[in-house]
Amino acid sequence: MKIAVVGAGIAGVTCGGQLHAAGAHVSLYEKSRGAGGRMATRRTADGLRFDHGAQYFTLRDRRFLAAAEAWKQTGLIARWTGTIVEISSAGTIDKTNDQRFVAVPAMNALCKHLAEGLTMHTQAHVGRLEPHEKRWELFSTEGDSLGTADWVISSAPAGQTAALMRPSQGIVQATSVVEMLPCWGVMIAPTEPLDAAAFDGAFVNTGPLRWVARNSSKPGREAGQETWVLHASAEWSNTHWEKPPEWIAQNLWETFCQLLELDYPSKTAFQTAHRWRYALVDSAFSERFVIDPQLQLAACGDWCGGPRVEGAYLSGLEVAEQLLQTLSRKAEI
Repeated sequence: MKIAVVGAGIAGVTCGGQLHAAGAHVSLYEKSRGAGGRMATRRTADGLRFDHGAQYFTLRDRRFLAAAEAWKQTGLIARWTGTIVEISSAGTIDKTNDQRFVAVPAMNALCKHLAEGLTMHTQAHVGRLEPHEKRWELFSTEGDSLGTADWVISSAPAGQTAALMRPSQGIVQATSVVEMLPCWGVMIAPTEPLDAAAFDGAFVNTGPLRWVARNSSKPGREAGQETWVLHASAEWSNTHWEKPPEWIAQNLWETFCQLLELDYPSKTAFQTAHRWRYALVDSAFSERFVIDPQLQLAACGDWCGGPRVEGAYLSGLEVAEQLLQTLSRKAEI
């Protein structure tokens, strides 16, 4: 049984790993250069690393907790014990707790670990599916054939899944109730530490920013150079979506410095911006996955059943379990 999984974020690699362990031939197709998805890490030429997508994750579900225990034992994840606050026009509130975890030494390390042993095609942007001798043939956005599979599972965001899964009315209909919000993310390395910031992460409820984090405060990160990640609000990001990254980075950096009540923006050794078209799930599909057994198509991701890293992991886990049950019933028949 050949199964193609589109997307190598946490949902895709979890799904692929479960199916591979059960004996299926799994191929991951990832449009970027490696596993991670929105658990992304940007590395600069100078060796700086920024977690510019998902910032951390929490552990609630017993299945995610069980997996996390093994990851802790090997040092793959660790608690982020930095000071976290919430900033609003009414003042600052301490939100620090011991329930925030990060992958070590970068957020994408967890997806890379889960993808080990799987066949992964990187920089492979799947654009469409076509029936081919009782299988599906996958084509890139440039029209090149990427191979065939008995089943295709999309772990891409809802909008991208809808475009890819056009043959399945059920999957397309499931994505139609989902709303995902955009976000501009900025990566900054100031030339001097920001002593004015008496926190390591902050939820910001005023102005264009919604989250800021001292990335270098997370466990396993480089301590020699302070680094920051800034996330803009969905509304601000949408309004300024077509602005150049250089403009975005400078504007949000100045905004952050104003938030810290600095007289002028601190100088930076590095600054850039990245836009996430499908950053956050505002309204999710009610179930953990969608499966079309007749067409042998399925979909999973953080837009199914619950957002964030844990939701994406559980979605990938459950769609794999359901597919294995479906295959088992067919084998019995």
